[in-house]
Amino acid sequence: MRLIGSNVSPFARQVAIWLTLQGRAFDRLPLSTSADAERLRTFHPAGRVPVLMLNDGTRLIETSAICDWLDETAPTQMLVPGEGKDRRDCLQRMACATLASEKLVALFRAKNSGADAMQLARLREQISAGFAMLREMVPGGDFLGGEQPDGSDIALVCAWQMAAFMGENADALPLLSNIVSRANAIPAFALTNPNQKTG
Repeated sequence: MRLIGSNVSPFARQVAIWLTLQGRAFDRLPLSTSADAERLRTFHPAGRVPVLMLNDGTRLIETSAICDWLDETAPTQMLVPGEGKDRRDCLQRMACATLASEKLVALFRAKNSGADAMQLARLREQISAGFAMLREMVPGGDFLGGEQPDGSDIALVCAWQMAAFMGENADALPLLSNIVSRANAIPAFALTNPNQKTG
């Protein structure tokens, strides 16, 4: 398999971590939505990442759809529980982290396009709200997923470290920061950290 997208994208990074935690072999084409827009459109007409190219030539797009397929075909562990309250809770945590990531991407674009202070402040409020909602859902334990990280831990780490990459301070929520630190002791997370310029 080949994953299209750089680790600077929290969404491409999320898929990279998912693949690695499931022990899947894949290679990377770290295209950027800004610097490589024309080439990226040969993989995704809208110029978005991630794109996962399967060995049979099938092209999967959009993070949630890719990760759902990865769990459906998981050779080892599913990273979202298969049913019941555990599944619902994990998906809700992922939704909060995804909100933060989406608004961080919007903030990055707004900064580069000269948006006014009111627009930037509104995006920062939404980012903070996403993290705050997630903080209220922390179930206890080493990770959001319990003893081992699950899909919501992956989404949290990717959002949190994109904030750090952009110089947006997210340290006001130490419980989440501690989860991110524990996750980054795991190679699948550490080796994709955009702050380390690894992909």
